[in-house]
Amino acid sequence: MIARVLAVAVIVGLVTAARAPAHAGCAQPLETKIIYQQSRLGGAYLLRGFTEGRFADRQSWTVEAEQRIRVRQTRMFGVVTDWRIDPFVAAGQVFGATRGPLAHPQVAAGVGLRAFVRPNLVGRVDLADGGEGLKVYVELGYPY
Repeated sequence: MIARVLAVAVIVGLVTAARAPAHAGCAQPLETKIIYQQSRLGGAYLLRGFTEGRFADRQSWTVEAEQRIRVRQTRMFGVVTDWRIDPFVAAGQVFGATRGPLAHPQVAAGVGLRAFVRPNLVGRVDLADGGEGLKVYVELGYPY
């Protein structure tokens, strides 16, 4: 029997500006954005299909959906494993003060091959393309 589950995630990221200490000759502290604190998209978890951290700015949004389809269930030594094929699509964008939140969204799609070992272990291989070439991610756990 083929079992299907639709999983959807909507994620919004917002980072406030960090305050840098006052420098010699500056009357007031400079307001800066530390790069590692910025919202990022791309990689194995957010906006699959792009390199890790491919997009970074002050704010971000992403909408991701995947259809989780169990194609086979096996039992070995008392352990139940669901084998799944999960097609997915994702759209998202990073933006700041100069660009609006819908100015240039990125879209990616792909398929995940999953082994769900009950009660709670998931091994996955995701193949995704966002227009910059095929990306392959090998991870433990669901992306969301």
